[in-house]
Amino acid sequence: MEVAYQFEEAQVIGIDLSPIQPTDVPENCEFRVHDLTEGLDFDDGSVDLLHSRCVMGGVRQDQWNSYVDEIYRVLKPGQGWAQAGELTGFPMCNDGSVPEDAPIWEVSLTKIAIN
Repeated sequence: MEVAYQFEEAQVIGIDLSPIQPTDVPENCEFRVHDLTEGLDFDDGSVDLLHSRCVMGGVRQDQWNSYVDEIYRVLKPGQGWAQAGELTGFPMCNDGSVPEDAPIWEVSLTKIAIN
């Protein structure tokens, strides 16, 4: 929403798995519930800036190349920008309930190789 307020001429679209976003948003901002591992719901070459944050816990290692391919597909050729921010560390839960096959273990313990 901060980007939408700062750049009133831009159309800002946020994507999340969960419908937790506010409903009182600027006119140039919308939120969609979508699973990014199923592809990005944007036309080819239609996005100026794609910001991705804290998705590594839900993207399996074998899905990263597809996700990055989707980012390149939707970015405007020669002028689109992609930005990613991730946290590092080891998953922990006080009751030990993080399953051993959870995607977060895969990316926390191995290096992600994106071709």
